[in-house]
Amino acid sequence: MFKTKWKTEADRIILQPNLILNAFGILFLLVFIGLGIYTQNELLSNSRTLTFYFIIFGSVPVLFFLLARNQIIFDRIDQKLYVRLFGLFTIRSVPFDNIAAVNAVYLYGTAFNFQVFKKTDRHGKGIRISSGYGKETDKNAIAFTEEVFPLIEDFLKDVFTTEPAPEAITTFEYYTLDQGVYTLKFRAAINAVLGVTLVIWSVYSFFSTNALSLNNPLLITFIPFIFGLLILIGANNKIIFDTNSRTILKTTMGGIKKKEYPFSAYLGFSIIRKTTNFIYSGTDAGIKIDTQDGNHKVLVLKAFNRTKKIERFIMETETILHK
Repeated sequence: MFKTKWKTEADRIILQPNLILNAFGILFLLVFIGLGIYTQNELLSNSRTLTFYFIIFGSVPVLFFLLARNQIIFDRIDQKLYVRLFGLFTIRSVPFDNIAAVNAVYLYGTAFNFQVFKKTDRHGKGIRISSGYGKETDKNAIAFTEEVFPLIEDFLKDVFTTEPAPEAITTFEYYTLDQGVYTLKFRAAINAVLGVTLVIWSVYSFFSTNALSLNNPLLITFIPFIFGLLILIGANNKIIFDTNSRTILKTTMGGIKKKEYPFSAYLGFSIIRKTTNFIYSGTDAGIKIDTQDGNHKVLVLKAFNRTKKIERFIMETETILHK
């Protein structure tokens, strides 16, 4: 009742990924009924209040039930993916030849859902086509993978088989090259200027005023000094891909702390969309590193505010790793 539901036809796949909203609809319906019973004397004594109660409070569960009927439709004849509000109104369509991939997207821990990504924004916000799952062994997730995925791939096979070969990378925007050593570019100069500015400000404030007599001496002097030092140290962090030794070297704390990984430990890319209070706050692009214990860790390489540049960064990094 609350997990992904699907219907397959000869030329269409119809998905309902928002059935969890039925649970919210039931919850608000119970609140609506309970509150109505509790205040029935007041409601029945005034027709305007009763009308207002039904319109405002009664519309909430109805809206949830309607949103639960939203549909994602793969139409083989039209060669398009449709998003239908309430299962009735088409509010979005994506041509099959603009679909780059259909992937599982991990949200936090083992929680994930399935999303469609467009070629025009390969690593941007996808179109969710399933409900959320807490783990990969979820029965509905397994059934979705075994029953729906092969059909979607069959619908899109012509698109995927005609995909042009990726362009060869000969110049690098995100790395500097020196005798087979590729160093990831950071905004070191900007960070260094900011760090020096904070340190100078804190030192000036300390000696130009009687800092200890201020109401907030830590806020005025010491805290900016500490932040400035941390920024200066971070400005010297580096990530290096050495094609001679085929190793990845990460240095932090101004080069004091070092961590090295072989190219052979590379398992693939990790793209993580970050949100703050449900508002998009950037995307981290990193690589999965085999930790030799059956698990993996993610080495974050670069943060992006605009996702359209991520594909180029991935192509450059993979070109280096396969040298």
